[in-house]
Amino acid sequence: MCSVLILPVLGHTEEATFIKKKQNLLLLKYSGELVIGASLKVKLGGEECSGSVRNKKGSQVIFQIAGCSIPASLQKGNRISFTSEKQGAGPNDENDIFDEGRSNNLEIAGANTSSHMAFAIVPGGSDVRSGDFYNLFFVDRSLCPLVVSKRSGNKAYFVTKKCKQEYEIRKGLRLEFQTRGALKTRNGKYVPPQESMYFMFSLGLPKFMYSGKDKEYVDSLNNDSSVSHFALSADILGIYFPAFFNNLYLGGVISVLRDAFSGSGIQFELYQIQIGASGLFFFNKKSLTRGWFLRSDLGVSRYTSTTIKSATTGATVGEPTKTGFGVVGGGGYSLPISDRADLMLGLTLGYRAMSDSKIMTLNLFASLLF
Repeated sequence: MCSVLILPVLGHTEEATFIKKKQNLLLLKYSGELVIGASLKVKLGGEECSGSVRNKKGSQVIFQIAGCSIPASLQKGNRISFTSEKQGAGPNDENDIFDEGRSNNLEIAGANTSSHMAFAIVPGGSDVRSGDFYNLFFVDRSLCPLVVSKRSGNKAYFVTKKCKQEYEIRKGLRLEFQTRGALKTRNGKYVPPQESMYFMFSLGLPKFMYSGKDKEYVDSLNNDSSVSHFALSADILGIYFPAFFNNLYLGGVISVLRDAFSGSGIQFELYQIQIGASGLFFFNKKSLTRGWFLRSDLGVSRYTSTTIKSATTGATVGEPTKTGFGVVGGGGYSLPISDRADLMLGLTLGYRAMSDSKIMTLNLFASLLF
């Protein structure tokens, strides 16, 4: 069994249990009190090293080693004796435990107000990712929330445009880690943090199923080989807000469906407009707006149709506008196309009852959610 001794310098010698290691970090189990930033000395494989307490969460402590490497022979359960050399000070961010993939606190290294950007130097061994949330603290203790927009090498970049105190951002200001913005999926990839609001636009190819006199008239047009047919659906605008458990989104949507027939002697157009509530449910909580999903809409529908009986005279026959309700349900699969946008492919079944017109639609759609 590997022996690891943290040399006593000041104070009483304590013991902790080794759990795991990652790069130059040791994760230890220790139930006593330690202050983040406390300096320690450690002897690993006969080599004396210095280091500090990186963070503490409950009984778990992260110790960062500097100046030497952690021996591969170190095993889980090894007892470690230690004494702090110098007590540090700082916030205890309970999220900052490396075996959970958390990031660490940073400092502003530079800022450019004209480009609305600031950056921080990321220490070795830190796991800072695009999308991580931080609080930037000013001298008067006021704060501004920032998000890592990009990680490049040992630099983390932040967009500062929405910070009211943007012109006060300077080198040395503290960035305190708040929460992980990017969530790990099974395949090892990361998805962006959850937004406070999402927009959606869609296009689709619907199949209309009519009843009553509408069916008789449309069937006659379908049986006429000289008449061409084109149908299209669109979600002009959908707005969604996260509701519960990271995978339910509620909001509203405006949808339009068009069914058109055109021939040498006649032109027929039918429009359905629906405005109402809409919901999206994603099965995988960790992937947020990606993966398999369900969709449902419920709202007010309006129906209007126009028939041009003669292409030469332009004689027009129009049905009175009808109002009723519509319900839509279906699902599909959502794919990422960028860090902030997803392509949703799916199939829905809709039913709309407007006065004496009852129309069902089977709609194959593609949506852009961002």
